[in-house]
Amino acid sequence: MAQSASAMGTMELILIIVMAVLFFGALGFGLYLLSINVLNPDGKGASKKTTRVLSKFALIRGFKVLTNVRFEHKGRAFHIENMLIGYFGILLVHTLGGRGEYYGQMDSKSWQLVRDEKKQVFPNPYLEQEDAMAALRSVFSQHKVFNVPMENLIVLTNKSRKTALFITNDNKIFFPGKLKPYLDKTKFEKDAGIDIQKVTQIIEALSAETA
Repeated sequence: MAQSASAMGTMELILIIVMAVLFFGALGFGLYLLSINVLNPDGKGASKKTTRVLSKFALIRGFKVLTNVRFEHKGRAFHIENMLIGYFGILLVHTLGGRGEYYGQMDSKSWQLVRDEKKQVFPNPYLEQEDAMAALRSVFSQHKVFNVPMENLIVLTNKSRKTALFITNDNKIFFPGKLKPYLDKTKFEKDAGIDIQKVTQIIEALSAETA
């Protein structure tokens, strides 16, 4: 009888624990939705999510991640949010964290973000990074560094149901959670003969000149 009562008490305790876990899990998810829909609709700090993904990938491979790289070349200023440098080459990643509907074309000068019937026009980040890559190639050639493979990606991080993409993608814009699987592709394991340290030093020196 005592054993039966003890077993029932244990089951009740387990049930309470399970209910508490479900409750706090739902509360946490609700707060998360609140943060991306109400408290942080502009997606401030979203690029840090991308940095974390790239940094974890780079750590075990001896790759390098540079953030907020700013430099000038031939009278024009450039800004790269995240840059992964490895034996495969260089990957530039720009993050879009704002809630809303994105409109534009991959080759248009500007894109639009529509939120709550308000329109925000901003420079096309994909084209800006394409220009940054061209500038970097010019700088590399000055240092006798040639044939550095480079790729340019845009990553969405906002998981709100009100966030949608109306831009011809060409597989260069990634939805939330899709960057990590993409990095697992074999092309990032290939050795293109890139001197990671030398390339990093060139970029850091270039950025230091602008600071």
